[in-house]
Amino acid sequence: MRRAAGPLLALLGTLACDVQVPATEDGATLFGAMCARCHRPDGHGSTELRTPDMTLPAWQAVHPPELVRATIVGGSRSKKMPGFGATTFTPRQLDALVGHVKAFGVTDPGARK
Repeated sequence: MRRAAGPLLALLGTLACDVQVPATEDGATLFGAMCARCHRPDGHGSTELRTPDMTLPAWQAVHPPELVRATIVGGSRSKKMPGFGATTFTPRQLDALVGHVKAFGVTDPGARK
């Protein structure tokens, strides 16, 4: 029997709101604190929560930096991921998060920063 992820996602979204944003501009640290709960630290997503695998070239191809930024701020088009709003992150933190998510698509580990 398949369980609906909706209530679980809502609960996780509520829990994420209680997390303090780290005072850093390091994308990996921000992702770990604010995003990894649902998207996993390595960006592979969660089958249970139905979050995407952001390491896949196909996902990366259809999610340019502008869309990643818009999703972080405003939430996903599917409404499964709530947005963090326009004031949760500083512009530099948002840039770092977007860069970190896009780095999941880099296949050469030596090319990552």
